[in-house]
Amino acid sequence: MRVVDRFADFEYVLMDDREVAEEEKTTWVLRGLTYDIQQALEARVSPQINMQGASLVGGGEGGYQKAMENASVSVDVAGGRTELQFDILRHGIVSVSNLIDSKGNQVEYPGPKAPSNSLKNWFAKWLESEIRTELANVIIEGSTLTEEDVKN
Repeated sequence: MRVVDRFADFEYVLMDDREVAEEEKTTWVLRGLTYDIQQALEARVSPQINMQGASLVGGGEGGYQKAMENASVSVDVAGGRTELQFDILRHGIVSVSNLIDSKGNQVEYPGPKAPSNSLKNWFAKWLESEIRTELANVIIEGSTLTEEDVKN
């Protein structure tokens, strides 16, 4: 079995930044979430499967399977999606380099130990929603083995 150090820092370039010149790319240093943080975040997420109950009653052979084909899944996040996202970003972003504002100035990241309000305002001021979502997804998924890693 191959394993990955989930706490190791790793570099990430946003999807939209990958085609720009090397000197213009913003590099994010991210890290995986500790077990306690993962468990606290997972405890706030409650997935629900929605299907018609009538499809299970008297459905004969394959009734459950047919019901699942038409089912939908929704996720209820205790405390709200944005709070969950903030907690992921707060614990998962280590640093950022080459983040430039509209006037050409370097934007400094306050760091993961900055007060919550300071970080929330920084995320709101400098990162649009799509960027916050992409980074949060990478933090959660980025430290798992890919099929390519397993082959090597």
